[in-house]
Order: sequence, then C-alpha cells, then structure tokens
Amino acid sequence: MLEYTRYPDDDFTWFVLKGDTTIDEWLKTVQQYGREGMTRYELYDLRARVTPFTTEEIELILSQSMQDRLLRPSNGKTAIVVDESLKYGLVRMYDALAEMEGLAADTRPFFDMTKAVQWLGISIANISGLASPAPTIR
Repeated sequence: MLEYTRYPDDDFTWFVLKGDTTIDEWLKTVQQYGREGMTRYELYDLRARVTPFTTEEIELILSQSMQDRLLRPSNGKTAIVVDESLKYGLVRMYDALAEMEGLAADTRPFFDMTKAVQWLGISIANISGLASPAPTIR
C-alpha cells in the first residue's frame, strides 16, 4: 500500500510504500493526491518494496505523471529513497523516460534519507517524524 502525509506549511508530501503494492493501488493513490493538490516537494520511501516494479509498471507510472504534469508546481522536486541498486536503476530509468517524453520533473534517487531531505531543501525540524523510519500516516 502506498500512503502519504501532507505537510502544507512546508509544501511537502511524504509517500511511504508499505510492502508490495499493486500498480493499481499505486495509481489510485497518486490520482487521489493529484485531486487534493500536489506539493512542491515530494519524498517517496520505497525501501519496503520487496518486488521491484516492472518496466511496464514504470511506463504506467510515467503515463500518470504525464497526465498530472499540469498539476505539479513548475519548480517541484521529487526525491525517491531506495535500498537496492536495482530499485535505484529503475528510478533512473523512469527519469530518463520522463526526460524523453518532455516531462520537466526534477527527480532523483537516493540510498540515504538524510541526503534526500537535504537535496529537497526541507527542514527535518519542521516535519514531524522525518528522522524516524516511517511517518505518521493519516
């Protein structure tokens, strides 16, 4: 299941993957997030995913991103925290495909949560629970 917590004062959303999530569950969650209004900064924690996304699933996520491109702030940043080289490579593949499709998205994979937060430029002090393994989900 993909869950998220919004921090409107920081224009930030924290997504946490809880185990293996189907692509339909992922897309449904992202669509709900889009309807609520996207934030400038996003952090996806994908470390709990056991089975990596397939190429076809990455393409479905890219398709959803293309549909949502006008909903995102133009200066948005997305950090994706992973725990394996394969997951890191899949994020890079998504990023390369997005660039080829003309999707202006600043997306970067990280192995380290602290480095991801630093790159986003958000303050851990303002985000309750960010230093812990998982956020408080609404």
